[in-house]
Amino acid sequence: MPLIVHSPFSGRPIKVRNQDVGRAVRDDEGRIFYPIARSDGQGYYGARTRHGSAQDERHYFELLANHTSVAESQTRSNVETVHDATGRPQRRPRRWVIVLLLILIAATAGYGYWAVMRSNLLSRFRPQDAAAPQPTRSTKVQTREEAHISISTPASTNSPIAHGRPRARVFGHQGAAPERESAHATNAPPNRPPVGADHAVAISPPTTAFTATGSGLLYHVDEPGFGMTATMGSFVIIDYVAMLANGTIIDTTQQTGPIGFVLWSGQVIRGWDEGVAGMRVGEKRTLILPPNLVHGDDAANHPGDVLHTVIRLRDVRPGLAIKVEQPGAGPLARPGDTVRLHYTAYVAGQDQPFDSSHRRDRPFEFCIGAGAVIAGWELGVTGMAEGERRTIEIPSYLAYGKRGFGTLIPPHATLRYEIDLLRVY
Repeated sequence: MPLIVHSPFSGRPIKVRNQDVGRAVRDDEGRIFYPIARSDGQGYYGARTRHGSAQDERHYFELLANHTSVAESQTRSNVETVHDATGRPQRRPRRWVIVLLLILIAATAGYGYWAVMRSNLLSRFRPQDAAAPQPTRSTKVQTREEAHISISTPASTNSPIAHGRPRARVFGHQGAAPERESAHATNAPPNRPPVGADHAVAISPPTTAFTATGSGLLYHVDEPGFGMTATMGSFVIIDYVAMLANGTIIDTTQQTGPIGFVLWSGQVIRGWDEGVAGMRVGEKRTLILPPNLVHGDDAANHPGDVLHTVIRLRDVRPGLAIKVEQPGAGPLARPGDTVRLHYTAYVAGQDQPFDSSHRRDRPFEFCIGAGAVIAGWELGVTGMAEGERRTIEIPSYLAYGKRGFGTLIPPHATLRYEIDLLRVY
């Protein structure tokens, strides 16, 4: 007899078999979870870890308490597909489906072979013009929407955009970049220089003196910008080429596309935060970063690691709005720390909260940088002191984006969180 266990991710009911208890199964969106016996012996719950834990069980029941469509889903549970331990449905495709697929594959292969042969045959009778120009890349300037669609995380995990690991690909450190969501397209100012993918940063030796800052950063403005200015908390999108002092390129976005991060959030090396701050959209700068702005506290172990970076600022978007309501006196929350807090969450412009830990009279815990909550929440809590109370406003691309969340959060919604930080582990 199958059991009904709700997914610990979506809250929707999933049918599993008795023999699948304690084994990996998949929910209706393909995510792996584990049916585990409840601690009170009254049935089972869906855990995100293999053996379950008190935190998994608490998260499971909090999700069900906040999931508005659980009652509707339970009435439809009899039509859910039963999953085995590997997530493959028990139902087997009918033979005629397999036959149809084989026919389709054979027809596609036959058409491809015919097209190749026809092309080769026609090429024998097509006159060749030796002076004909070769095809070139498009020089169309991308709109803001088009440019952001092309933003991607480099295939390698060695990337200078590392959430919570600010020295990623630079000198061999590891890390991974968070994905970003596109916003509405806007028309660029008529005097803005082109900053599309076909106008990526180019490496050129400096011809004038650099400007020095108090931290040891040297920078030179290669080309001025004409758009918005990047300030603390802004979400910035950049193209870059990173080089060693001898000119060896160690990282670039010319093949992978631009990257984005929140300025002064600790997502990237300090030298990039300082060097990009004050840039205007379209501006191109060359930065020379000493070891202390690349490796931070570990700079003494890397005395010769000077990093040269050419950066072009492609776009600036509003970041987090943070207001400290009551300062704290305890330790600061950093990436990798586990925090315990109370919160109340609103959709901006609405008076009634869509979620609150106060209503459950149970604080919420998560690890900063583990990806357990939305990116804006992690960034907003980072830097809080134990005992601090703050209000943060999170734009949609750092929250639930264009998809929203069921009936609770509409698409492209800005969120407001009122947070009391109780404990930092």
